[in-house]
Amino acid sequence: MLTGGLALGSSRRTAASRRSGVALAAARAGLPVPVVIGTRFALETGRGRAAVPVRPALIGAVAGVLGILAAFTFAHGVSDAASNPARFGQTYDLSTYIGENGQDFGPARPALAIVAKNPDVTGVNDARVAVATGPGGDTSVTLWTDAPVDKPVDVVLTKGRLPQSANEVVLAPQSVSRLHTEVGRQVTLTGDRSAAALTVTGVGFVPEGPHNGYAEGGWITSAGFDSLFTGFKYHVGLVAVRHGADAAAVGDALAKAVTNAIPPAKGITFRTDRTRSRRSLCCGRCGCSPSCSGSSSRYSRSARSATRWPPRCGAARTTWPCCARWA
Repeated sequence: MLTGGLALGSSRRTAASRRSGVALAAARAGLPVPVVIGTRFALETGRGRAAVPVRPALIGAVAGVLGILAAFTFAHGVSDAASNPARFGQTYDLSTYIGENGQDFGPARPALAIVAKNPDVTGVNDARVAVATGPGGDTSVTLWTDAPVDKPVDVVLTKGRLPQSANEVVLAPQSVSRLHTEVGRQVTLTGDRSAAALTVTGVGFVPEGPHNGYAEGGWITSAGFDSLFTGFKYHVGLVAVRHGADAAAVGDALAKAVTNAIPPAKGITFRTDRTRSRRSLCCGRCGCSPSCSGSSSRYSRSARSATRWPPRCGAARTTWPCCARWA
């Protein structure tokens, strides 16, 4: 009898030691019976042959749920980035191509001033583009002018602020890394006119172009641009429209307004495609540009070596020579 009593006591102590504190708390709190039973099934290992490895099962369940949540979070992030180009710095909705190799196709600034007066337009940037080199000449930096026309187009910055003087620059993340610099430090950039030591005032994204992605390049003031370069490589108008507006319809209205005010601007188009597709601000009479022929010039990373940007007139082998007579 003594042996049997000891065995029974040991069994009770073992059983008691395997009871879940959470299950006991649920029972003492008067929670519904299904809740208490479910908690015991989930957290108590059982005894003898009925014992099960509760902890590995719980860890596996938690890992599975976290994995599903991570997959949904990643999918949402990708979907959000794909549907909202502003996430990677493309904050404009319309673009128009208005010059190349230091020569505008017409009175660009007056045309952009007309664009800025449209009530659906929230920002206009008169962007000139050229390529500078970093110290040693082994790093290229595509610089865009931050030159608002009445209303600025937003610039996405991850650090610092936009440049305010001719000796300041904002660099994109990859350019910061390649130039081994940071906000507050100076970096020497060289254009075809001169070299200048510029203070990095911020890190941010830039518009995608033929020579750069959104994470490579930089922003500079008009005065800073003129101190580095004798002229631009490309001249582009970037236009932001109000939230909820039909960008394509606004673009058609802008083209009509500019053409009415500047008749030689017939053929000007404002593209809604931000994946490096462009149309010229052309006179509309030559038929050599995409805006005259109705086709578009598409330029992708995979086709950089095989496709010229912008397209060139096959007959004259120059870039839309008639457009030079715009003014």
